[in-house]
Amino acid sequence: MVKTLKEKIRDVVFWICVGGAIYLIVAFLMKTDWFSSPKKLSELYEIIRDTLTLMAYFLAPATAFTLFNDWREEHQVKATITLLDEVKNIASEVEIELAKYNENIRAMEVSPVDKVLNLRDSHDLSYKLACLERIYLEIDDNNQKLSNFKKRLRVFKKCVTRSAVKLNSAGTAMQLLKIREQNFGYVSTGLLSPKKVYEGKLADGERNRRYAIEEYEKLISEIKLVKALI
Repeated sequence: MVKTLKEKIRDVVFWICVGGAIYLIVAFLMKTDWFSSPKKLSELYEIIRDTLTLMAYFLAPATAFTLFNDWREEHQVKATITLLDEVKNIASEVEIELAKYNENIRAMEVSPVDKVLNLRDSHDLSYKLACLERIYLEIDDNNQKLSNFKKRLRVFKKCVTRSAVKLNSAGTAMQLLKIREQNFGYVSTGLLSPKKVYEGKLADGERNRRYAIEEYEKLISEIKLVKALI
């Protein structure tokens, strides 16, 4: 259980008081030679004064150190939450852009050849993936709390990238198919024909897109888990 700042300072004061009490007892025993030689009250007062001085000497830096550590931990928590929220937002946008890209590639089937080139472009998706890659590289590998999250993010990126690559290949095949239809007026039906390549790449892209959706849901679950732990 994570302690609050009040609880941390209370613990510091407690242990300094314990240390002061131990010092007071040991000093008193040594001063009285284990109760064999009684001392004046003024001499006992010196022991108490020295004990309080020593406790005050340790209290200030210990409290300052506790405050600094608490501030640093709070800053790290806020930074982690900001990172998680940023990944969540970008991943959601990636899902939307990938779905749009899939629709654009499919729309190429019924689009004239002069519009096919524009439908194949996916600059927004590439930009979002680049943002996720930047965040992925910034995550510290030694941060145990984010280790599983980083793995989920890597798998999600991989699925989205594979889907985008397959869809891009399908778009290229459809471009060739449209150009061939326009120039030659026929469509080849062989295994390596643009139509067969288009259908195969489109199916691969859609399959990887479904994987990306599954990994997105796992990524969101991991984000919620990390937030609950910090």
